[in-house]
Amino acid sequence: MDRPLAITGAPVIRLMLTSETPVAQIAVRLNDVHPDGKVSRITYGVLNLTHRNGSENRPQCL
Repeated sequence: MDRPLAITGAPVIRLMLTSETPVAQIAVRLNDVHPDGKVSRITYGVLNLTHRNGSENRPQCL
């Protein structure tokens, strides 16, 4: 990026993907990269896609 970016609130990511396997996971990280190259993790999330519609129901293969 050529200029600073301020992020406020809860970050959200929207993905469209396909998988050829019946079970998969998605992991997403939001990092702050400092001018000196140092990286600090701001937040992260992991989703088991068999529970993409919630864990109250029976897990669904992809």
